Amino acid sequence: MKRLTVTGLENGKKRIFIWFEGELTGDDDLKARFQQAWEFTDLENFRNDLSESAQAEEYWCGYLAEEILRDFFEETLDFRHDYHRMP
Repeated sequence: MKRLTVTGLENGKKRIFIWFEGELTGDDDLKARFQQAWEFTDLENFRNDLSESAQAEEYWCGYLAEEILRDFFEETLDFRHDYHRMP
C-alpha cells in the first residue's frame, strides 16, 4: 500500500497533506483541492500514458496522486513515499 505525505508552505503557513490508497488526510480545503484536480484529470489518457505494468488497477491511482501532489503547495518542503505491506 502506498502513502504519499507532502509538507508545504502556503501563505507562509506550513501544511501537511496525506494520500493513503485514496484516503485523504488534511484540511478540508486541501481535500477539496485534491479532489478537484483528480476530477479534472482525463483518467483514461493518464492511465494510457503510463507503462503497461503501471496501468494495473493497484498502481495507476498512486501515480496520479503523486503527479497532483508534486505541485500542490506554493513551496514543497518535503515529499515522502511510504510503502506498507498488507498483513
